[in-house]
Amino acid sequence: MSAFLIFCDNTPKKYKYLYMMEHEEEKMSRLLNSLRSDNYGKIVEMLQAEYGMPEAYAKEYINNLNYYVHGIASYVAVGFVDMSKQEITERVQRVNEALLRNWREMRPV
Repeated sequence: MSAFLIFCDNTPKKYKYLYMMEHEEEKMSRLLNSLRSDNYGKIVEMLQAEYGMPEAYAKEYINNLNYYVHGIASYVAVGFVDMSKQEITERVQRVNEALLRNWREMRPV
């Protein structure tokens, strides 16, 4: 995910072209394919092993984090916000912690 944000920060015009053009169906397909990379299954397995998450919640966790990252990247690309890489990293870490806290609070004991 950090590579995605770095790409956006370093090449906002390319990011806008690839992820923000009017070709909604194609854009969403590209985004979903990037979310379902080769590492997707490995990340799901890691979350299951590390936190005892069921597969469905692990996938929801990944999707929520990816949607948040895509939102930040879009804001940065269009100049809606101006955040340093440190700020972006801190915000993504906070969301990650909130999603994990949510899992801990709702999981069966």
